[in-house]
Amino acid sequence: MATNVTISTLYLGTFADLDTFEGDNDMENPGALIGTYGSVGAPLYKDRTDVVTNSPLDGFGSDTNDALTADHSDTGTPDTISYDLGGGPVVSQVDSMALVTGTVTFADGATLTDNFVVFQDQTGALFLTIYDSQATLDDKGVTSFSISSVNSTGYDGLSQTTRDELNFVACFTDDAMILTPQGMVPITALKTGDMVMTRDHGPQPIRWIGGTTIPRATLEARPQLRPFRIKADCFGPGMPLRDITLSPQHRVLIGGPLMRNMFDQSEMLIAVKHLEKLRRVQQPRVKGDVTYRHILFDRHEVIYANGLQTESLLIGDEARRKLPRALLEEIDTLVPQISQSPAAQPPARVLARGHQARLLTERLRRRRAHGRSHDGSAIAPSAPGVAGE
Repeated sequence: MATNVTISTLYLGTFADLDTFEGDNDMENPGALIGTYGSVGAPLYKDRTDVVTNSPLDGFGSDTNDALTADHSDTGTPDTISYDLGGGPVVSQVDSMALVTGTVTFADGATLTDNFVVFQDQTGALFLTIYDSQATLDDKGVTSFSISSVNSTGYDGLSQTTRDELNFVACFTDDAMILTPQGMVPITALKTGDMVMTRDHGPQPIRWIGGTTIPRATLEARPQLRPFRIKADCFGPGMPLRDITLSPQHRVLIGGPLMRNMFDQSEMLIAVKHLEKLRRVQQPRVKGDVTYRHILFDRHEVIYANGLQTESLLIGDEARRKLPRALLEEIDTLVPQISQSPAAQPPARVLARGHQARLLTERLRRRRAHGRSHDGSAIAPSAPGVAGE
C-alpha cells in the first residue's frame, strides 16, 4: 500500500546535480549547498510549494512505510514526488538529501538557526523541508535561508511521516511592499502604530493590521475566493513596480480621461476582479493556502503597495459580511471608534459598481477592436507626489 502525504517545502531553485554518482548514498558536491537562498526582493515565502509523495510499500531494498526512498536505493516500484512550480505538474524522484546547519530569516527580521533537511530531485529542483517539531517555522513568512555547513549526506530515504503536519506560512499576498516614511517595507513586517504613506493625508499610523488565511481546499472548492495577480507595469511604468497579488474584492485606483468621459469621475476605486480582462491581470492556480492581509487606518485611505495605488481596509457592511468573526471582534475591541461608527469611514474615492465595471470592460473591448489603447494604461490614475512630501 502506498503512503501518500503532503510535505510543505520552500523551493530554493534549480541547480546542477549534487549527486553525480548513484552507486552510494553520499552527495558528491555538498559544498555547492553553502550560500543564501531568497532575499527581501525575492522572498522564499513566495515559493512555498506542497510536495505530494507516493511511496509504494513493495518490500524491496530500503523501502519502508515512513520514508520516501531515494532513486539510488529504490529497487522496487519507484517512490515519486509531485509538485507544481507554476508551469504545470512535475513528477520526479528524490535524488539526494542533506542535513545542514542554516539560518532562516523571517519577513519581520527575526532569525532562527537550526538543523534543517534539504533535498534535490532528479530535475535539479532543491527544496527546504519542515519537521513537524519545528513549530517556529509555522508562524510567519520566510524571507531567506542561509546554509553555513553541511553535516551529513549519507541518506537513502526522506522521512515523510515526521513532515506531514506543519506548514510553512503561505503568504501568497505577502508580496506587497508598503510605502512608509522610511521607504518600502514588507507588509509582514508592519505592526499597529507604524506609519504608512497615504495618497491624501501623508504619513498615517496603522490602527489595526491582521490577516485571514483560506485553506487550499476551500479555494479549490470556491474559486471565486482565489486571488488575482496584477503584473508589473500593468497600468504604466512602475504601476505596479513588480507583481502584486490581491483578493478579488480588493480595490485599486483607476482614472484618466476615459473615466471622466464615462462616469464623470477623475478617479474611482474598482475591485480587481472586474479588471480580469486586462492583459496583465491574471487569476493564477493556487499552490497552497492563501493569506489575505488587511490594514486599517482612522480613515479609508489610498496607499502604495508595490507602487500601485490601492485601498486600505474599509469598515462597512461588506467587510462585516466577509471578515471572520474573530477578526471583527478584535477590531471592535481595539478600535471601536472606527469599527462601530460607519460615518467615521467614508470611502476615499467613489466605489465602482458592478454595472460600471461591465461598461468599462466593454469600452476597453471596443477600443481594442479599433486599435486604440485598451490595456491598463488607458485607465491609469494620476501619479502625484504623496501628500506631505
